[in-house]
Amino acid sequence: MGFLKEVKENYQEELSHVAEQLEAREFYAVGEIGIDLYWDKTFLKQQQEAFRIQIQWAKKYKLPIVIHCRDAFDEVFEVLESEKGPDLFGIFHCFTGTL
Repeated sequence: MGFLKEVKENYQEELSHVAEQLEAREFYAVGEIGIDLYWDKTFLKQQQEAFRIQIQWAKKYKLPIVIHCRDAFDEVFEVLESEKGPDLFGIFHCFTGTL
């Protein structure tokens, strides 16, 4: 199941649907989630909120996260820093940063 890495005005409705699916089925990761500022920066705050919520779901269900980070290194790590802990783990699927 694809999670949210892109958000529009209806992102809260989409998050609600994902939350229902997490309750109803078994998943192996929460992803691909993150922030993408390559095409559009309009919904940055909403992307950060959606990313944070999805990280919290991963912690709740003890699942890894699969991160999408495109032209948003600082923004992604701002959220990751606020959510860091031993219950947060995962990988980067897409990354446009440097070593």
